[in-house]
Amino acid sequence: MLLFRSGGFGCLLDAVLAIEALDTPRRIDQPLLAGIKRMTVGAYLDVKLTRRRTSFEGISACAGHYAPMVFGMDCRFHLSCPWYRQTRYHPQDNHTIRRVNVPGIRAIAIILAFLAFCQPSSATDDANAPLVSNTAIPSGFSSPTRTNLAPILELVPPGPLRAERAMAVLDRQLTFQFQVLHPEYSPTLKQLFEKIPPRNSTLIRAASMYSRIDIPWLEVNGTRQLCAEGYPSGENFYVTTSSSCKHPEQPFRLGAYFALKPPPGIAGTSASLPSVIGTFGGEMKTDTFGFGSIVDSIAQMLTEVYGDLAPPWDTAPGVYNHHDVASRARFRRDLPTLDDKFHEYLKYDNILDEFDGASGPYVLFNFAGEVRPEAMRKFRDLYKFYQEVAPLLTAQVDILDDKGDYWMRSGFDRGKVWMTFVVRAGKLSAFDDADHPVGQPIALGSLRSGMNRSRTSIRIHRLRMDFGLDNLSFTNRFTRDNSTVTFEAHMDAVPIVVAPPGIQQGAEFIAGEFMRTIAQGSGGMHSEVASKALADGSLRFTSEVSAEFMYSPALEFFANLADSIADKDDARVREQWRALVQEFLDAFVKDYNNARPRIMALDRDSALTK
Repeated sequence: MLLFRSGGFGCLLDAVLAIEALDTPRRIDQPLLAGIKRMTVGAYLDVKLTRRRTSFEGISACAGHYAPMVFGMDCRFHLSCPWYRQTRYHPQDNHTIRRVNVPGIRAIAIILAFLAFCQPSSATDDANAPLVSNTAIPSGFSSPTRTNLAPILELVPPGPLRAERAMAVLDRQLTFQFQVLHPEYSPTLKQLFEKIPPRNSTLIRAASMYSRIDIPWLEVNGTRQLCAEGYPSGENFYVTTSSSCKHPEQPFRLGAYFALKPPPGIAGTSASLPSVIGTFGGEMKTDTFGFGSIVDSIAQMLTEVYGDLAPPWDTAPGVYNHHDVASRARFRRDLPTLDDKFHEYLKYDNILDEFDGASGPYVLFNFAGEVRPEAMRKFRDLYKFYQEVAPLLTAQVDILDDKGDYWMRSGFDRGKVWMTFVVRAGKLSAFDDADHPVGQPIALGSLRSGMNRSRTSIRIHRLRMDFGLDNLSFTNRFTRDNSTVTFEAHMDAVPIVVAPPGIQQGAEFIAGEFMRTIAQGSGGMHSEVASKALADGSLRFTSEVSAEFMYSPALEFFANLADSIADKDDARVREQWRALVQEFLDAFVKDYNNARPRIMALDRDSALTK
């Protein structure tokens, strides 16, 4: 489960789901508009891998169209972000992570969740299954005797003591993320929060915000901007307003900004603007590892995605059998505490299927499962929120190439979660509608450029009616050289507003033009995240997303209505969500510390260190 907070996409979602309030004359219950993004954080699977066709040079790792901030900030400077958009603080080396100090382990959370999904639950005692198959593992897949934590070696360059260096880097990463997950806001920033609309719908109100004189804008050539900076302070990360939007030159300091300006041809002196171009982003300098190392780690993770790769082979997808049992046994050997924690909260119906194809065995990673709501009862408000939202929400994300073949499919369907991709010879492979591999598999770590498309739909089902968006489509580009890795995304189509036939026209009136402006105005929504190695050995991370946002009084009215309802329990839900994440992080830290000898032993494997 990839717990990503969406940025520009989340604002789009908040915008269109305001139309659900049109149904309030029948029954309002609780319009789930501003709160929907919160749900997508915890349950919505927007997995970003890639696309490729045989005649093309490469594919993208597709991180782009989220990325509002590399560093854990939204357009209100709140610290809360995905692991892959965070940077690293470099305190003293600490070769054993203390359990009590690691709620920020998100740097490796995707690896853990990815591996854990290979370990299904069953009524049988699959934890005691044999660890090694009697059949030789096909070329390209890792040895079943190798620790599941071996991919962290990719965080550092090859060479002597690679495992030791990788653990030191990861330890520093976790220490910094602990600070990021304990933000401390200055009094001036808290005052600013009171003036800015709720973050779930800030950009819906962007055009009306531009003219507000109560907001302490910094104005530069017609652009009105808010600036913030952050830095580690003890066990916290201190964030405050700034008198200018600076490029941080000192390590581990954050510079962030939120800017509004009129589109070309519109004077900024107008009392109100029909639309504004909104831009928000951030920058930070660190000394650990960049996006290239993370891509390389994911490439190594793919070599571990298998069960036993032995007959009897599957004849149809979705059957829990010895392939899944072997996978879980291998995972549990290294991460038993985390394995227990995952199975406390998740019921896995299937994980992977293994087939004997014409060009050799291949793995269909075919996860299907559901959250166990009863396990969340101790988190009263989070449990209530999940029970209200999960039965209403469906979402689907497809990653495709220009031939229409898939590289990843994932979704959430009223409490059930699913994800599909194909691995051949330890590499990612495209697949067709029938989940059969097509073309040649690719090694993510060798890619230097590429492009794919991501296509998303999301619906709320209430009173036998559907509200939501279809055709959220982005073209994603990826480039990588010796010093820089860049992910770009550009919205390439106008999202389609979904509403019941009786109110479709009104929904289109309220949200349709807003969507068209985002997709097409001023070149359309665009985002970019990048990491660049500098001459002094440090790394600079940057992130920015930009789009034109139209002023819509009707949409703003319904956004206000939903914010007043959804935000009342927001703080408690977020607090309990962090407590839930803490349980998983503590479980991993315990296993990670216990696994250190196995990780250190990897330095004796010359194939991994040279």
